[in-house]
Formats: sequence, structure tokens, C-alpha cells
Amino acid sequence: NHPHCVHFTEDIRDLAVIGKIKTLVDFVRMREPDAIINIWASLECTHFSKAKGGMARSADSRTLADHMLKYIEALDPHYLYIENVREFMSWGPLDANGKPISSDKGVDYERWKKSITKKGYKYDRRILNSADFGAYTSRERYFGIFAKKAWPIKFPKKTHSKRSKVSVTGLKPWKPVKDLLDLTDHGRSIFGLTKMNRPYSDNTIKRVLAGLNKFDKEGLFLTSYYGNGNAHSVEDPCNTLTTKERYAAHFIGR
Repeated sequence: NHPHCVHFTEDIRDLAVIGKIKTLVDFVRMREPDAIINIWASLECTHFSKAKGGMARSADSRTLADHMLKYIEALDPHYLYIENVREFMSWGPLDANGKPISSDKGVDYERWKKSITKKGYKYDRRILNSADFGAYTSRERYFGIFAKKAWPIKFPKKTHSKRSKVSVTGLKPWKPVKDLLDLTDHGRSIFGLTKMNRPYSDNTIKRVLAGLNKFDKEGLFLTSYYGNGNAHSVEDPCNTLTTKERYAAHFIGR
């Protein structure tokens, strides 16, 4: 997406990487004295996310944010942007089994935040939903901004809201994911098909029936391949999209 950028496919914990980037930043500052230097860190979220369920977390993965302090010291940026899941703000120590200690919830997050503000930065954060800004997916994420004290911190203004709240907010309604779907491809009927040469289970049929009952007026809905198989209306943005195939579209009576 950014062919004119210099890319370093490296481990951010490697101190040699900081040296490489500093050389580049120093060069930019020499050529463009008024350049605004930003660090954007979309740190690994897997071991913070509630999607991890009751599984053990990796303490090493959860310390990647601490390495940002080294980059700040070396590069002296105007801004540091952090993007992660909401649960990042609950970052704290783990017990012997790799499970978060509930009584220490947020301890490491507060420590980390203070370690950066002590370097002369102010801080603000928001939980933003991509659907509120015109995306076709309702991906909710934490965004934190550290800025040198003379520089402003601003977050974008919402342009869209849930359809049920449009009359109150005065904003545009969330965009329906159906606008992105190829509705000419009806696929094959599930009736008469079998899974792994076996009939579909009663629970599967019940989930299909639940979708039929809920969305029979729309004639189309989405279900996820994984998880609880809940149905989603195509009149709303889709839930979080990833690079893994996760959704199937179901046509009713077609």
C-alpha cells in the first residue's frame, strides 16, 4: 500500500533496528527541518484480546509496548500513536498459569503510560468504531495518542451512527455490508446437502431456522463459520473482518 516508503521487516525488540530507523529520521530532519516525526505502533493484540478467552497469555507479547520508550528516546518524535484492542487498557501482570491477575488489572498500562508522559508528552485516548466513520465493518479499537506538549491532540469526528440513533445524533446511518456483496451469486441450497458425508446436526438446523425466523423479511443474512454461529443482518456493517474467511451469506427462498 505504500510503495514509496522504506520498509524494515524486523523485530522491534532488536536494538539494531532503532539505529537503522534513526539514521533515516536524521536524514529526513536534515532535508526537511519542519518535518513532523510520528511513530505509529499497532502492537500485537492477541494476548490482550478477550477473543483469547480463558487461554494463557504470553507475557513477552504483552511487553511490546514497553519497547516504544526506546524508540521515543532515540527518535524524539512529535507524536506516538498506539492502536490495539480495548483490553489493552487492562494490561497487568500474569499469574503462574499465564492468566491475568484481576486485582492488578491495568497496573502495567498505567505504568507504561506514565513512563512516556515523563518524557515530556501529554496523552489522550479514545475507543473508536470504524463503522462510525463510514466503514462497512464495525471494528472497535483503542487509539492512544502521545504528543509533545506544544502539539495538539485531535481525534476524528464521527460521521455515522447506528440506524436506531440517527434521529438523535443527526449523523448518517451505518453503511450496510450488503452494498459490498455480490448478490447475483446464490450458491447452492443447503437442503439435500450433507457435511462430511453426514446429515447436518440438529443444532445446525436449529441455527439455520433461527436465522430464517429472524431475517425472513430481508431474504438475506450472514453467519460466521466459527464461534456460536449467530446471524447478522446485511443491513448493518459486518462484524470485524480479518484475512481469514469467516462469513457465509444465506439467501432465503431463492
